[in-house]
Amino acid sequence: MSGVRRLLVLLVLGALAACNQKPTSGVSFAFERPERLEFVCFAPLKAPKQAEYVPLPAECCRVFDSTHNTVVPPIAPAQACARVGNDEVGTPGLHAVVTQSTRGEVAAVDLVKNVVLDSDRQIPGYTFLDTGGLPTAIVVPPTLPGAKQDKDGRNVIAAGPAWTYVASAEQLQVRATPTCRFRSGTTCGPDLEPANKPVPNRPANVSSYDDRLRVQLDAAPADMKLGPGLAGPDTALWVTLPELGLIARIDLAPVPIERVDFVKADGTPGTADYAKPVDAFAVVDDDATGRRPAKPVYFRVPSAPNAAPLVPVSEAEYKAICGLGYEFRAAQRKLALAPRVPLVPTSEVKPTELHFDKDSGLLLVSDRVAPVIHAFAAGNDGTLTALAALATGSPVRTFVVTPPVPVSAVDLRPVPLPPVSVPPPTKRYLYASDVDGRVAVFDFSSARVGATPSLQPLLVPTPGLGFADRIDLPRPITALEVIDTREESDYVCGQEVREALVTERDAQKVKVSAAAEADRPPLQRELDRLNGKIAIYDTAAPNYLRGVFVVAAAASGAISVIDVHDLDASCRARRECCAKEICNPAPTPPDADDLTVARTPATREAVAIRRHAVRRSLAGSIEASTSFDALVRPDACEMSTETTEAYEKLGTQPICAPADPWTQLTQTWTVRWQRALPNSLTGGAAFRLLDDAADTLEVLAPVEYQTCATGVAVGDLVAVMGRPQAAQRSANCPDPTTDSAVLLEIVKAYDDRLVVKPSQKYLDDNKLKPDEVQKRVLECYPDLAGIEIRAKDYLVVSSTNIYLHRIITAPDKECVTDESKDELLTSRLREVNDPTAKELKPLKFKNPYVEFTVADAPAGTAPKAREVSVDVREGSTGLQVSSVQVSDGVSDALPATMRYVTGVGNLFVLDTAGQGLRRYTLRPFQTSGQPPR
Repeated sequence: MSGVRRLLVLLVLGALAACNQKPTSGVSFAFERPERLEFVCFAPLKAPKQAEYVPLPAECCRVFDSTHNTVVPPIAPAQACARVGNDEVGTPGLHAVVTQSTRGEVAAVDLVKNVVLDSDRQIPGYTFLDTGGLPTAIVVPPTLPGAKQDKDGRNVIAAGPAWTYVASAEQLQVRATPTCRFRSGTTCGPDLEPANKPVPNRPANVSSYDDRLRVQLDAAPADMKLGPGLAGPDTALWVTLPELGLIARIDLAPVPIERVDFVKADGTPGTADYAKPVDAFAVVDDDATGRRPAKPVYFRVPSAPNAAPLVPVSEAEYKAICGLGYEFRAAQRKLALAPRVPLVPTSEVKPTELHFDKDSGLLLVSDRVAPVIHAFAAGNDGTLTALAALATGSPVRTFVVTPPVPVSAVDLRPVPLPPVSVPPPTKRYLYASDVDGRVAVFDFSSARVGATPSLQPLLVPTPGLGFADRIDLPRPITALEVIDTREESDYVCGQEVREALVTERDAQKVKVSAAAEADRPPLQRELDRLNGKIAIYDTAAPNYLRGVFVVAAAASGAISVIDVHDLDASCRARRECCAKEICNPAPTPPDADDLTVARTPATREAVAIRRHAVRRSLAGSIEASTSFDALVRPDACEMSTETTEAYEKLGTQPICAPADPWTQLTQTWTVRWQRALPNSLTGGAAFRLLDDAADTLEVLAPVEYQTCATGVAVGDLVAVMGRPQAAQRSANCPDPTTDSAVLLEIVKAYDDRLVVKPSQKYLDDNKLKPDEVQKRVLECYPDLAGIEIRAKDYLVVSSTNIYLHRIITAPDKECVTDESKDELLTSRLREVNDPTAKELKPLKFKNPYVEFTVADAPAGTAPKAREVSVDVREGSTGLQVSSVQVSDGVSDALPATMRYVTGVGNLFVLDTAGQGLRRYTLRPFQTSGQPPR
């Protein structure tokens, strides 16, 4: 049986075993490959119609935060949130609608009760609304399109989104579904004429249902967003068609207005103008009669232009909040830029992800093949004007644009801060995941110079990836999202002295208790605001998020937080950070309230913040230990002149770490003899005989396997780990183990193949000749074999799987060392030229994170006797959570969509694999309960 067939059998057996297992708790088993996520605000009608739910404008589900210092929470709900037409509504609740790719359906989730809704309980199992096969995008307009004012200029109360629009890649269409049916099934909604009912001026055999709820496209849609149309902002659907290189606009018309009479709560009559839902894609004329729109309007995406060259510049905005008293020193390493696709015009463009930037009126579109983000000026009349594209250096998987943030990251001067008379200058940034799943950050200027917005790549202060313009994150990144909490709470922690706030709060308590009942509400709101400021001050911990952040989700389920603009930095900065003129312009009394003291109770924890860097928690002092102290030389941490970057000794241990706290990671570094290179294990390799050398073989790698990316070096070993086929299994072809596997030394390495010869040690241990090993491999593995690549000597890998190398692919596909990269980007030990060493030379290790030297060993010592673990504690730890919940018994994860709901304060992560829909709170940043069932 071949390796491929054997794998299929194992998969089938595994599937059968899974069928016999009970569903694991906590997993949304009702979902089947969920991919896209939107939100709807629903409210039940009051009795006697309490079984019917109606959609309301999105702001009706907003949760006002008492810590907000500018917006006063409403005492009574807005009229649009209290009734729909003549009907009063109950308490609104946030709901999610989720596309099911394998079922062609959209599921609804009640996020208040945390349950998945079954649209038809008469059918066994979960039944959702059919919206067309392979849904690729879903849009829920915040209100009815264009329902702003009537013809007399009166304000109109717009009901919630009457229609939800879903793009189907299988049926090449966009379909509209009455939004309320996601909550109430088929018993509600702005019904159109039943199918096959004759309509004036229409053939009797044409289904008006199909005609009025579907718009046909010329190709499969990839993404869809709401944007400007003929009737103004947010009155059209914009759809990307990658295979045709087109963007389509589908207009949604303004709706007619009707006057509604109702009885107010006090019994008096009232009237209001309400927007009336009509045909999902209708154009409404003066007589308020619907007619079908024309076909979608198409815009061709221009060929990728010669955009401005990418020349990264040093980012001057890295205002660092130090945790250990170290000044920020810019990295002096020779970090290369990420590989870039040549910016030459190409006729092949495949637009994918859309983003409307309302501040500038720009439509930004990523491309599956061109290394740019296409830019268009979007007019309020639905027209597009192509601008020069924005060079990204690589095709982009996904991207986000931040709102404006102050150019200066944080002001750490003593409190209280002076009042700001002029708003500070602001900047915006674009974060993008490239084809390899790495994240780059760009300075984004939407102010057009002439007719061109600008995009400037920035150098980021994270060395782990080996590229100066990429952020150190687990990869590949599958989803990005911007979190901006300033609308909910924009109070800058530290603007007021805590003791003064407490005094004011206590005085306010007295006022509230002494006031008459009718006068208490505004006094109580002021008391809530003061308590909120004190609470922010006391809980300004690293895992509390207030401000602007970018959240990145990796395919492994790791979710990381990137700092952009933090509102709590001043309350977390350590005292050592302000031993500079900017923080101490004048002596302060010893008893003054010093906001530079860490605010986390009973701990020494602070936070390292640098714009565009992953947020990291820092402890008070870095420590280290080793598994065998005798294996590390005591003089291993002398100051080195190899680089301009200072390394410091960690406590009493002979281990060093960089002085820069942003590179001090809490992790274990393990030194092992001939360990496998990470990600080097693969099946499907093939052996063949080379004609020019009798003792060499060629190993052909699978198509998807990139040898150079594993960091292979000449002299490394190929271990044959696959089991021989049953027909070949014999005494000469046994099942290999880790110790008995055939070892072949790499003579030459290419990205798609390896030239190898039998390892001399393997020959000596097994008393074989090279041609005998060659014959055995070819006979035992005539088809495919599983292999792994092992280091020729010692390899150092961290507990967070940091593995560094400088190996790249040359034009002839040979694996070579990139000498332009810093030699610290290594995971291998090197021999030290030590004249005092008698037998074995000491082995030194130094990378951007840690430095130590393995001690000398007596002659005849086995290599494995020098294996050692170096444990760095109390270093920095990235703020990261996982969508994989151990208690669920499910290990697979693949985050597909992340959405932050403003006003609710929750981040939602939709996982295509086994994790379902997860909710995360921001204060603190953690998962919130079980996924919906």
